[in-house]
Amino acid sequence: MSEQLGTLQNRWRTKRQGLRGPFIDPATRRAVPFASWLDDLLEQLLLPYTAEDEPPTLLHARTLAREGGRAEAQLRAYREARAVACSHARRWPVWSTN
Repeated sequence: MSEQLGTLQNRWRTKRQGLRGPFIDPATRRAVPFASWLDDLLEQLLLPYTAEDEPPTLLHARTLAREGGRAEAQLRAYREARAVACSHARRWPVWSTN
């Protein structure tokens, strides 16, 4: 699999499933949690930094990976609304057409 194809697949997965979905590690070609992959990458990149010196943008990236962003919020809202709708539908009487 080419790197470009892997990147496109990861983008599609993220759009569809949010950051909690599987992420294909480009180096190992295995599915891993995105937050775990990002932590590993940042540890490699941030060797000269201490926890107090870490740039704010990278702290924000870690927060997004753990808590999610707008896509995660949309998926959560959809799942909650669907669960409510399904629970209401089960309570409605089924009318016979005979």
